[in-house]
Amino acid sequence: IKAAVEMRIMTLAGYQPDLVCCAGCGRYEAETMFFLPREGKLLCGGCFRPQERPGPAFALNGGALAALRHTVYADFEKLFSFRVSGEAQRQLSAAAEGYVLETLGRGFGTLDFYHRMTRPGADAGETKPGERPAT
Repeated sequence: IKAAVEMRIMTLAGYQPDLVCCAGCGRYEAETMFFLPREGKLLCGGCFRPQERPGPAFALNGGALAALRHTVYADFEKLFSFRVSGEAQRQLSAAAEGYVLETLGRGFGTLDFYHRMTRPGADAGETKPGERPAT
């Protein structure tokens, strides 16, 4: 949900990335596509030259690419009508968050807090499933 909200808010705010095809050759899909948040575009593996690109680049597999496109281009009523898991979920999350941070040029305390709360073992007093908290 977080990635979908991030990408849709950026799109509505006028920062819609171009996720239709590779900006270099026009290819719609490749085994790996690279999302360049600073430029707001995609490059296929054949066109991507990391040494020529300033800023971050996020590798996306087919599932992550489809989900990223969905978050930007789907009708609002269907915005959350997709499933993604595993590596594709990790890639989608990283790309969406990276796009927000790179485009807005700053970090957010609430995002730092979110990461602290969702990181495994985030709380030193955290209990394992089935354990009782110390009293």
